[in-house]
Amino acid sequence: FENYHRKEFMLWEKQALLKSSVLNKNSSIAEMFDTLKKKILFDTSISKDKIKEIFDMRLKIEKERGISLNKSNIKSGYGGVIDIEFLTQMFQLLYGYKYKILRTTNTYNILNELYTLKIISDRDYNVLNNSYIFYRTLENLIRVNNNTSTSILPKNIIDLEKIASFFMFDNDGADKLLNKYYLTRNAVRASFKRIFNQYI
Repeated sequence: FENYHRKEFMLWEKQALLKSSVLNKNSSIAEMFDTLKKKILFDTSISKDKIKEIFDMRLKIEKERGISLNKSNIKSGYGGVIDIEFLTQMFQLLYGYKYKILRTTNTYNILNELYTLKIISDRDYNVLNNSYIFYRTLENLIRVNNNTSTSILPKNIIDLEKIASFFMFDNDGADKLLNKYYLTRNAVRASFKRIFNQYI
């Protein structure tokens, strides 16, 4: 496993490994896995080419799985959750060797630590942090409303109105919710591009 990740790995496999954790903390291999994971991911920093690869991979996922803009895929669509996750993963692979606090699986916590370490600006932190909370809340409400695992914003006005009421959008709630969603994804994509452009 270690040899594979040192010699043959694809970058997306490192990103997936960042999100991994041992379910059974009492397992005899738990400590060994955590040690190996840190060694594989955080011994060194990644290069500019790898940062560009993460950026390109994100846009490829959007093209292949994000569906069209009018489908409003909260997770993999334009300016979606994956924009934020790929940004935090890039920073983990870039600075995780230096800052142990970034070696976590929680995107929300990573954003806060990046801000504390002054790696991201006030502007980008506010956009990404607030957007991540909004997206996760919205995604949970959609799943509860539809009783299914989906990340696509419903088109049905009645469903949108129900979801909008949780955000305290009263009159024309569906329109207000959609407007907030469109503004959010545009802001996230702007931060995503601005940050990656600094490092590529």
